[in-house]
Amino acid sequence: MSVDDAESQENELLVLESIFDKRQFIRSNENVGGQFYIMIDLPNHFQVSYSIRKDGKEQISDLGEQQVPDVDGMEQTIDVNYLPPILMNFMLPSMYPSQLSPTFTLSCKWLTPLQLSTLCHGLDDLWNEQDFHSEILYEWVQYLNENTLTVLNITSPFALNVERNQQNDSRAIQDVESVDSLLEYLLDFDVKETQFQFSINYFNCNVCFEEKPGNLCVIFHQCKHVYCSNCMTDYFLIQITDGSVRSLTCPEAKCETQADPSLVKTLVDEETYEKYDRFLLQSALDCMNDIVYCPRCQTPVLKETDETMGICPSCKYSFCTLCKRCYHGISKCPVNSKELLKLREQYLAATDDEKLALEKRYGRKVLKNAVEELYSESWLSQFTQTCPSCNTKIEKIDGCNKMTCFKCTKNFCWICNKLISSSDPYAHYQNNANACYNKLFEGIVVDDLDDSDDEDGWVNLVDRLQ
Repeated sequence: MSVDDAESQENELLVLESIFDKRQFIRSNENVGGQFYIMIDLPNHFQVSYSIRKDGKEQISDLGEQQVPDVDGMEQTIDVNYLPPILMNFMLPSMYPSQLSPTFTLSCKWLTPLQLSTLCHGLDDLWNEQDFHSEILYEWVQYLNENTLTVLNITSPFALNVERNQQNDSRAIQDVESVDSLLEYLLDFDVKETQFQFSINYFNCNVCFEEKPGNLCVIFHQCKHVYCSNCMTDYFLIQITDGSVRSLTCPEAKCETQADPSLVKTLVDEETYEKYDRFLLQSALDCMNDIVYCPRCQTPVLKETDETMGICPSCKYSFCTLCKRCYHGISKCPVNSKELLKLREQYLAATDDEKLALEKRYGRKVLKNAVEELYSESWLSQFTQTCPSCNTKIEKIDGCNKMTCFKCTKNFCWICNKLISSSDPYAHYQNNANACYNKLFEGIVVDDLDDSDDEDGWVNLVDRLQ
């Protein structure tokens, strides 16, 4: 080895160590050589495709953007952000770079030996194209990093393949046994590399408005919004304590992405997560139309279609799934006075179909009486006044505005509801100093509502109260 070659090799290795970190380049301690881990920059939304035969043998076909079944199996695609690096092991011969090129091998799990051999020839060409041989390793790394997809004509979706017993080039090594193992490795690598890249970047938290490294942040994977871990921990604790597990959404305005349970688990303590898990199950059961809760022990009970009886598997209590009282067979659901007030409002605001359902559940007669009672209260409020002497309800059927209470015989004015003189009651309407002056015969005509019990009368009554 000439002094110049030895010096050039040492200088080149020192420069490479200063350019690349330990994840990209490792210098060998045993010989003059090392390893490069060359990551390929993938375009956005890059996919890989694969297919498994029914007999268990792998078959890969690139079907382009439209994925359709092949002869033996179904074509599948998955999105990946990162693919495992191409590993280049190299050694520098004694007469490098003056006369000889570095010796090397290329190994990769997702490139076939034939594809790797093509890249090997590309590196050979770069060396041979030099008019005067000089250090080549950095140029080789750049070539693999920037040109691999173009040289091999790789587009999305990229078909995974495994070649066996094909010796294209001893320098080209695909160190994987099957498409199944390759796919598992790719998915695992993609997850880990995504997490690593996230951890080394910086993000602005829109809650505390501070910039923090990714290892102190969390991401909502569906919407990709990022917040610092401290803010999300406080946010989750408040919501879980309040029992609002369905409110664990992304804090971004108008974003409704739900937090994954795995995300919640990383931020809260074990006791809080167990509470969250219980609330989440409870919330899921509440959304199921065929699940009701036992009114005695609150155990979830599966409700049979068109059946109103529920039997608790825990305490064996038989209850009506509609009113939650003890099962009452084909009888209508009982209703107390407080419930009747709410039921009356619900019935008056219901649609025609909802009215029929309520009548079926509680009985038409019960609902009719409740509505007629409301009408009576409304009528009394609108068409009667209280005697200012004895508080008796008085209806004005006809005549002037001088009223005489049938109970206490006191006279009062229908307009202002004040007592007036019994000896000269009409003086109240002749005094121009009060508001009732000259209004003895002022009044309104009230049309009576037909209170017959026929169908038209019932419908009109409900319509008037709505």
